[in-house]
Amino acid sequence: MKAPRLSFKDVAVVCGLGVLCLVMLLLWAPPLEMGRNEARTAQAYNMVRTYHRLLTTPTANFELAENDPWGTPYRVTALPDGGLRVLSCGYDLTTPEDAPDQNDLYSDMPTNPARVNTQRRQREALTLLALTGGAWLLLSVWYLRWR
Repeated sequence: MKAPRLSFKDVAVVCGLGVLCLVMLLLWAPPLEMGRNEARTAQAYNMVRTYHRLLTTPTANFELAENDPWGTPYRVTALPDGGLRVLSCGYDLTTPEDAPDQNDLYSDMPTNPARVNTQRRQREALTLLALTGGAWLLLSVWYLRWR
């Protein structure tokens, strides 16, 4: 059994559906600002880890002359166990006095917060690509089947 030949109209409709799905992909793509904040978070996390390795144990709390990506100075605090913590206020530009909050980046964090955001963003992009590509494929097959 031979497959029927595609006319110019069929090819144009399938390409038009592809353009429509591409527009959907671009409209639903995550905004660039989120990527910029993730890059700033990664840079600040790497800097607090670097300063932690370079500094000796402080006897008092102080601020470094260097600013984090959001323009606030890195802070160094002495921990009760004799260690030190280098801290960036993060994108909210504030830190409680008693302990870091969820937006703060500090040198003894168990995991890199930027890695979690990057993995989530990759899953979102792959899901969006699968949805729009699947929509194009299903609409094209539906059109060609029922033309």
